[in-house]
Amino acid sequence: MTNRSFKVRFYKTEVYKGKRGTTYTVRWSVNGRRHGEAFKTAASADSFRVVLLVAANNGEPFNQGTGRPASHAAPAAEVTWYDFVLRYVDMKWSRIRPTTASAQPRP
Repeated sequence: MTNRSFKVRFYKTEVYKGKRGTTYTVRWSVNGRRHGEAFKTAASADSFRVVLLVAANNGEPFNQGTGRPASHAAPAAEVTWYDFVLRYVDMKWSRIRPTTASAQPRP
């Protein structure tokens, strides 16, 4: 089963006026699962809602887990965490004294 769906529904932006300020929440659902994003200003909420509407009108699939369009997915990391650590240790290893207990690099 795929995690993407074209079945997207948008709701009216909700306004909440609280003691600490007003928030504007954009609501939408992907394949029946509701999602929401809160913003401090109405303009920010409208801008985000328009981005979602344009993606839906362009026929992009939406991720059911995050509720975001497929084009908004984060690109895969080019360097894995493990490879980064190996490169870092190789870089630092030559500057460490073998007699240092705490293995601090030389100044």
